[in-house]
Amino acid sequence: ARLRWLVAVFAVVGLAGLLIWPRDAGTAGLVRSAAVYLVLFAAVLVAPIVLGGLGRLAGLPFRSLFRLEERLARASIVRDRGRTTLTVGALTVGLAMVVAIGGVAHQSRLAATAWLSEVVPGDELVTSIRPVALDEEVIDDLEAVDGVERVSPIALFEVARDGVRMDAAAIRGGDFLDDGRLLIVAGDRSAALTALDAGGAAIVPRSVADRIGLAVGSMLTLAVGEETVVDLRVAGIAARTLPGEVGEAVLIGWPDATEVFGLDGADVFAVRFEPGRAAGARPVLEELARQSALEPNPVATIAGAVDSALGQVFGLFDALALVAVIVAALGIVNTLTVSVLERVRELGVLRAAGMTRGQVRRTVVVEAGILGIVGSLLGVVTGLVAGAILVLLSGGGRLILDVPWASILIAIGLGIGMSMVAAWYPARLASRLPIVAAVQHE
Repeated sequence: ARLRWLVAVFAVVGLAGLLIWPRDAGTAGLVRSAAVYLVLFAAVLVAPIVLGGLGRLAGLPFRSLFRLEERLARASIVRDRGRTTLTVGALTVGLAMVVAIGGVAHQSRLAATAWLSEVVPGDELVTSIRPVALDEEVIDDLEAVDGVERVSPIALFEVARDGVRMDAAAIRGGDFLDDGRLLIVAGDRSAALTALDAGGAAIVPRSVADRIGLAVGSMLTLAVGEETVVDLRVAGIAARTLPGEVGEAVLIGWPDATEVFGLDGADVFAVRFEPGRAAGARPVLEELARQSALEPNPVATIAGAVDSALGQVFGLFDALALVAVIVAALGIVNTLTVSVLERVRELGVLRAAGMTRGQVRRTVVVEAGILGIVGSLLGVVTGLVAGAILVLLSGGGRLILDVPWASILIAIGLGIGMSMVAAWYPARLASRLPIVAAVQHE
């Protein structure tokens, strides 16, 4: 009966979510939310099925020290599967949120680092608030700094395909070719980058190619404004490209950027230092950039800032997940307290047969520990699946196979630790039951 109520509650909450979802928010977020919700729902439904097996597994750490208490605790857990399922389910959902949020944050940091290390062709990014024409003297001045190997101009701008906004970036293909940046997953890398400088070609990120069905040799029709429309041949598909405002940018050569799309100049310059000379050249370059009203930033500093920003964003969600775990711990207090009150006569008989107050307390604590371990195991698995779904369904994101061990260890520690702490009051209550009154209890 409780399980049917649980299914009904999940269904009502899911329906309410659909009804209040903003109509102008698009379907992508709704699909992600629905997928994660179904994963959590499935985990709660699976809990009563695996409860017996996971309970035996979770009891192993206690069995060698408290054999009697462990057997009594496991028997109590499976006695009322409905109540135990609700308790474990709440703990599973809370811990799954901790793991999923930690996993998504970890993936976001890895993706940001990969973008900087695999795509940006330089050690320093110099930005301008106005477009700097490629023939302006300031570019020559930056390149003339002793220890600077190359200055690569980059411009980010907006284009449209079939009325849908896309990001684009103008680059020098030869600079990326010499630098070794940009992983091409379809097409010849050298030919693709050379084609950009020749004009009439584009390199698209894999996320865009998969979304709109492009392949090497396909024609990509882009528009700027209402009049300028150009067909570009897809010369290559990259694993990832430069990040734009709404997604990864389509890479276009400077000849097309200036002659067809009407760009006035670059707003970002990637500066590559000669090997071993960054320490001496960087201060000179940064001073020259500031004198020219440009803003220099080392790539390492940008990576740190991105990591810090992501930490602040996901820290808020971590706090919400912690609240869910605390609520689950209160559920464990309720479950254990009700279990003690329902077993007053049983505990009285055990006390009369020679069971000590300490053994009674340990029985309740071991029961909480088993619930915590079961909830932790289910929560970790559910969280990993939910996190992977969020990454895979979020704007063409690629799943990087790197397990968020820190989040997993935190979730397990929270699950077991808070469960054991939650057992304090029920254990104290059980150990103080008078033997005679307990035996006579109906």
